[in-house]
Amino acid sequence: MMFNKSTKEDKKSIKHFYKRERYSASFMGYDHCYTATYNNEIIGSVILSYINKTNKYALLHALYMSPLYRNNGYANELINHACNGHKNVVCFADKSLEGFYKNNGFINTSSDGIPLYLQQRFNRYTIKNCHLTVYIKKSL
Repeated sequence: MMFNKSTKEDKKSIKHFYKRERYSASFMGYDHCYTATYNNEIIGSVILSYINKTNKYALLHALYMSPLYRNNGYANELINHACNGHKNVVCFADKSLEGFYKNNGFINTSSDGIPLYLQQRFNRYTIKNCHLTVYIKKSL
């Protein structure tokens, strides 16, 4: 199992991975994508997006692990690899995933604890999914 920060040249294969897995994911701005690969095939991916160059908070989204590789700790390794080197990482996730995010160093916070541009995005997302909550991971 390999965990890598993707390059611009990898974008097409990452989009293909999400499409193959029937998972809706998109790039949002200044993106950093990380993948888990096995036998040179992408089996998991996550995106950290800075909405613009001056943002100090990255939005973690599109975390997906192929079903055959779930419940083996690979998503934990992928998320920790991805967050390494990013100071403030915010994630909007279903409340049922609280244990997963807490085990990976995130804390549950209110939307008041994040910048306004992320609060506005969170409010739009909760229109479709009222079970979302905000998680944040701050590194020193």
